[in-house]
Amino acid sequence: MLLIVEAIFRYGSASDELRLLRALRREHPHADFVFLSERKAPLSVDGAQKLIERLGVAAKLPFPIHAHMPPCC
Repeated sequence: MLLIVEAIFRYGSASDELRLLRALRREHPHADFVFLSERKAPLSVDGAQKLIERLGVAAKLPFPIHAHMPPCC
């Protein structure tokens, strides 16, 4: 599942996203949510935003990132 999510962020066209999300649904037919916390609970909006911010810091990007940034390429 992590590879699918990573692929969505790396190769971000809308049709690719839908295809990868459908593949995720096939692999996990009983999952109701794409993003889960470490405790297997749905990730809140606030939790997802903080996660994205931490990923930007961990990647040592020279600018802060957030969930609503436009694609760069």
